[in-house]
Amino acid sequence: GQQEVAMPSVKAFKGFLIVLSGFIGALLTFPSFRFGALNSQLLRNANVSLETEEKASTAGSLYEKLTQVLVHFNLIAPLLVIVCWCKPLVQQHIETQVDISNKTFNFLRVGFIALMMLVRLLSIKLYTQTHLDSAKRYATNLKREAGRVDHKVIQQKIAYTFQYSSVVVLQILTPALIVLQLCLVLFSLQNLPDTMPPVSPSNSILAGVTDIIPDVVSRSDVTVFQGMRALLTKNFMTSVVSYLVWWIVSSSAGVTLFSTCYHHVSEQV
Repeated sequence: GQQEVAMPSVKAFKGFLIVLSGFIGALLTFPSFRFGALNSQLLRNANVSLETEEKASTAGSLYEKLTQVLVHFNLIAPLLVIVCWCKPLVQQHIETQVDISNKTFNFLRVGFIALMMLVRLLSIKLYTQTHLDSAKRYATNLKREAGRVDHKVIQQKIAYTFQYSSVVVLQILTPALIVLQLCLVLFSLQNLPDTMPPVSPSNSILAGVTDIIPDVVSRSDVTVFQGMRALLTKNFMTSVVSYLVWWIVSSSAGVTLFSTCYHHVSEQV
C-alpha cells in the first residue's frame, strides 16, 4: 500500500516562519538604518540650502523642494504599502465603496509598489551623492581636532567612502526590488485555479523516472510529491507571500523611520 506522508504541524510551520522573519529583519536592519541616515542628511542639506540661498534662482529652490518631496515620499510610501496589506482597513472598505474586485485591488497594490521602486530609482543619485559627501564632512571634522592628523588617515577614509558607494546603492535598492518581485509572484498566483487537479502516479514525472532509475527515485517519492501538492495550495502560497511582503516593508520602514528621527535629533543636540 501507499505510505502516509507526515505533514508538518501548524506549530512547526509557525516556528519556521518566526525564524525566517527574524533572519529577514536582521538582514534589513543595517541597510534600513543607513537609508534613514541618508534621508536625514538629505533633508538637512535641503533645509540649509533653502535658508542660506534666499536670493537664489527659482530653479535652485525648486530643485531643493523637489528633493524634499522625493525624500518624504520614500519615507511615507512604505507606510502606505503596509496599510494596503491590512485587509480590514483598506481592502474591505474599497470593495464596498468603490466596488472593485480582489484581482483589481491586487493589481493596484503591485502598481503602487512599482511606483515606489521607480521613485527610489530616480532619487538614487541624490542618496549616492549624499554618501560621497560624508567623506568631506569626515575630513573637515578631523582637521578641527586637536593635534596633528596624518594625511594618510584622511586619504584612506575618502577612498573607503568611494569604494563603498556601490554597496550603499545595493542597500537602498535591494529591499524595494525584493518586495517588487514578491508582489509579481503574488499577482501571478491570482491567475492560478483555486483547486489544482489531482496527480496520479501513472501520469506524474516521478513515476516515469522510477521506471528508469528505480534506485534513485522510489515510489514513495510520488506520494511525497502528491502530499506537497495538496499542502501548497493557492490560498496557502498567497498568504505566505503576502505576509513576507508585509513583514519586509514593515521591518524596513520601522528601522528607517527610527534612524531618520535618531540622526535628526542627534544633529540638533
